[in-house]
Amino acid sequence: MNPRAIGLIVVAPIALMALWIGSLAVEVAQGADVLLPVRGYDPRDILRGHYVTYQVDYGSKVTRESYDQDPRCVCLEPKGGAVTEATWFGYCADRDAGTCPLFIRGRSSYQGFLAGIERFYIPEAYSESLRTVPDGATIKVRVARSGRAYVTEMLVKGEPILEYAKKQK
Repeated sequence: MNPRAIGLIVVAPIALMALWIGSLAVEVAQGADVLLPVRGYDPRDILRGHYVTYQVDYGSKVTRESYDQDPRCVCLEPKGGAVTEATWFGYCADRDAGTCPLFIRGRSSYQGFLAGIERFYIPEAYSESLRTVPDGATIKVRVARSGRAYVTEMLVKGEPILEYAKKQK
């Protein structure tokens, strides 16, 4: 086989992966931070490691509906460092970009609105002291312009969850 072809076969996947990671890093870096309250419903996922799973409390605007193929969006109103609440919920196609510049894209299900931010990894050393989501827990989420959301931190009454867990031991 041609050495150039072998080089291309080796370099192409690495370059594509680097490009993908770079685009995600740019998307996250340009996003806006919001703080959302959470409440627990299932403390562990045995098949996937030490995760605390929870439901995000968007407020009364977000309702539980049956599964729907069309993407849903939740418009958020930033309030500085305070907890953010939803101002609108509906089909993304119906969202008014002028009145809803900050939004999270997800899907509706019988569990509620799911945006892929409903769990947080906990190191095994703290799994005993964090069997459930503590009262007053919030997540810090970076929301990209596209509506994709990424959890960056979990807090308990303003304190990082691992600091809270150390005090609980």
